[in-house]
Amino acid sequence: NEPKAVQGDPEAMYLMYQITFDIEWIEKAAEAGHALAQKWLAVAIKQGRGFYLWPGSREEAVEKWYKASAEGGYPISMRDYAEILLRRKDYTGYHGWLWRAAETGYANAVLGLGFGMTIMADEYGYEQDLVKGYGFLSLLLALDGGGGMVEKANFCIKHFKDQMTPEQIEEAEAFAAENMSSRTARLERFTLILVWLFAVPAFGDLTPEQQAAKERGSVLYHQFKAISAEPYLTIAAEAGDSESPFLLAEALRKNNRYMTEEA
Repeated sequence: NEPKAVQGDPEAMYLMYQITFDIEWIEKAAEAGHALAQKWLAVAIKQGRGFYLWPGSREEAVEKWYKASAEGGYPISMRDYAEILLRRKDYTGYHGWLWRAAETGYANAVLGLGFGMTIMADEYGYEQDLVKGYGFLSLLLALDGGGGMVEKANFCIKHFKDQMTPEQIEEAEAFAAENMSSRTARLERFTLILVWLFAVPAFGDLTPEQQAAKERGSVLYHQFKAISAEPYLTIAAEAGDSESPFLLAEALRKNNRYMTEEA
């Protein structure tokens, strides 16, 4: 793949990173428009890659690459970019990108629609719509496990279902049934790739202990103490954090000079 990578092929560049774990290939692939490379470059910059002297310039670079990855069609980046917009209370942008991510079949985005239209409408800038929210959550109930989606959907439903009339529940179930065949197929496909390297819990933070492990691991990694960083990053990665797996893979590479099954 190296000849193609040298010639500027984005996919070959990204494959070169997977082979060599040289992050410069990630940067080159991202610049060439590779959506997954753009996502990981955003993560790397957020974790300290590069030098950004002006206040806010690192955050701008992170947003730039998440947006590029989202525009390139990568659903998880669509959700990540949506959350950036949500933090600045750009509800229109947040709703639009979350919807686009859900349209791909990304289960966390569908869960976000369900939560946002029901029990977290105020926080996410939605007008509460229990019928549609219940309908979206019902789509997740059709999944055969994966990422805890069924449990999360049921958790949400039990907090508002008693506020609905029988007619509303019937309408919601009809809405879900109309969308079941096409959306569930996409959801099932996407659930298969929600391994912890990419998956992020859509709701709820790391526990204080897990967050402390993530921060400690990140500090040690950037102090060039990859061996010491590895156990801390493993705790955060296995807890579902989206950023720690990237540093963990780099730490394992530096420790062992090859990719292990753990990464």
